[in-house]
Amino acid sequence: MSALAAGRAASGIVCAFAVTRTPPDPAGLASARGHEEGGPLRVLRAGGLCLVVQDVPAELFGEEALTERLNRPEDLERCARAHHRGVEAAAGRGPVVPLPMATLYRGDLTAARAVADRRQVLDTLLDRLRDRTEWAVKVHAAEAAPEAAGDTGPGAPTSSGDGGRAYLSRVSARRREQQGARGKALAEAEA
Repeated sequence: MSALAAGRAASGIVCAFAVTRTPPDPAGLASARGHEEGGPLRVLRAGGLCLVVQDVPAELFGEEALTERLNRPEDLERCARAHHRGVEAAAGRGPVVPLPMATLYRGDLTAARAVADRRQVLDTLLDRLRDRTEWAVKVHAAEAAPEAAGDTGPGAPTSSGDGGRAYLSRVSARRREQQGARGKALAEAEA
């Protein structure tokens, strides 16, 4: 690793997406988008491994700011999609070990040291993944039919004699019905 590469993000934050032995296709990496607020995706070499990273602004990816952002569903979704794009950019030329979402380092040198410290584990994982392909299947269950007009669900009006216990009983029954429907849908999908 050159001194220039080691100090590139010394004052910023480096977001790491994935580790691979073979550098990603440069054209694919150049066209991939990570976090909207960050710089272009790039390869950081750490020994014999390649880390796909992106420089991101400290004011948005510092611990406090990131914690706040990840507690907002829309920002969490954006971060998860950006992470997925970063992992995808690393794939294509060999096995890839995706890193956990929001794997952040204070500069290239810190990121390279973290990879070096885990070199044995990463090599083992990359060996296990060689000549394998990941497939994913997404199943959508049909929505349940709307309930009859006499709904006794959690939002339904109650008679003056119903107390909190009756309400909790209805909520519990609704939850059991939903879990049963999910279980049935899973069983049908696996059949």
